Amino acid sequence: MQPLALIDPGSGRLVVVSALVIELVARYKQLKAGDPESGGILIGLRRGEHFEITAATMPQVDDKRTRFRFERVERGHAEALKKRWAVSMGAENYLGEWHTHPEDHPSPSSIDVTEWQRAVKLHNQPLVMLIVGRKSTYVAIVCHLGQTRLQTVDHH
Repeated sequence: MQPLALIDPGSGRLVVVSALVIELVARYKQLKAGDPESGGILIGLRRGEHFEITAATMPQVDDKRTRFRFERVERGHAEALKKRWAVSMGAENYLGEWHTHPEDHPSPSSIDVTEWQRAVKLHNQPLVMLIVGRKSTYVAIVCHLGQTRLQTVDHH
């Protein structure tokens, strides 16, 4: 699988997602009727205004998962982030969130938008959000002013 590189035409911000992260999140597509939503955090490097996503966490045991809802619980995700931060000597950090939707071409729900704004306020910086659908992935940069949908990327 190839890495993904997208640019926000408005701000010029670049988002690069490693092939390993793309492969990880693709494993959780909700292809069967009973598959629950999944999600995790995105970890990587801030390069000025740009994002390089180098890792992501997979769903953890304590996360709450149903067909149409995913609620991330800190434990597990925070430990993985601490390890990446330590190994990278503070270079890698939290860059955003990912989760799945049980639809071909996903778009954020009102709950997603509210949660994204809460995360941006908490971290006080722009974040990247991915929603993985069955046939495409929604990619957005979220900041205090709202979100910029970079594009929906088709799966191959």
